[in-house]
Amino acid sequence: MMNHINQLIELNLRYLYEHPHQQAELKDLALFGKLPLADAQVLAEIMVLKNLITSFEHQQFKLTEQGQEICKNGGWITYLKQIRQQKNPLVVTLKKSEIKNASRFGKLIKKLGDALNKD
Repeated sequence: MMNHINQLIELNLRYLYEHPHQQAELKDLALFGKLPLADAQVLAEIMVLKNLITSFEHQQFKLTEQGQEICKNGGWITYLKQIRQQKNPLVVTLKKSEIKNASRFGKLIKKLGDALNKD
């Protein structure tokens, strides 16, 4: 479950990092319409809590400086691996409510992975 959320965070951080002005609307974080807006909202809230993005208008999000640095240094998955290797007790963890919502992302990640492997 955690891997699904981390993969979605990775994809959205990369998308925002490469997007003009490093900002996007919630519908863009919904992976081009493949993720229901309610799930995209949960994902955005998780990313805001982790200080990766910030909300600046209704359903508008911008990459934070921390999000930019993580992208520059290899992305979210790489960042998590580095933190774990340092055995840092400040590793960002998910709350129970975030874990509950994470189960919704499993099927989406599989579909996206299958779509990417076709290319």
